[in-house]
Amino acid sequence: MVTDISKVNKVEDLAEKTKKLSPEAQKIVREVTQITIDSDTDFGVSEPRDIESPLSINVQLAKKDEFIQAIRNVSADILRAKAEERAAKEMLNEEIEQLDGWTTHEEAKEEAARTNAELKAQMIESEEVETATDNYQEKSDTLARHKAILSDLLVLYAAKFNSKTVEVEREQPRLILLSAKIGKVEVEQLRLF
Repeated sequence: MVTDISKVNKVEDLAEKTKKLSPEAQKIVREVTQITIDSDTDFGVSEPRDIESPLSINVQLAKKDEFIQAIRNVSADILRAKAEERAAKEMLNEEIEQLDGWTTHEEAKEEAARTNAELKAQMIESEEVETATDNYQEKSDTLARHKAILSDLLVLYAAKFNSKTVEVEREQPRLILLSAKIGKVEVEQLRLF
């Protein structure tokens, strides 16, 4: 039973301050701290810490040192849990590596890496591939220029005629979707204005 009124007042003050938080904040505080207030104890650690069950820590609001110790205990539990997780992952990988399909998979990956390297070497050596790459890049650049010109024309059309649609093909109006972003001004764009 609690006999120190000052400790009860501190708990009541803390409870009142917590009530002023939004419901979401109260939930986060409960989840993060996992603190349980037990008025039947003397506001210390109410039960001995069970290392086998670290997820049920029952800390009572009391002294700063007790909170720091609880934080240290949970930090140590996290380090232990990480080590256990790492060991479990290693066991999982070992089990996977013992499967027949794993060997086949690894051999296929090695063969794919070899053939990929050979393909890249042949692409570098081939004049035909270089010519086709240059041709593709040129066509891609031309397409990008045409798209930029169309974009500029649509913006001007929408502004000048106060229209959100345009007839690209006869009798089929198309919606003009305007989007804006900041970029460098190109010489070709200045000519449009």
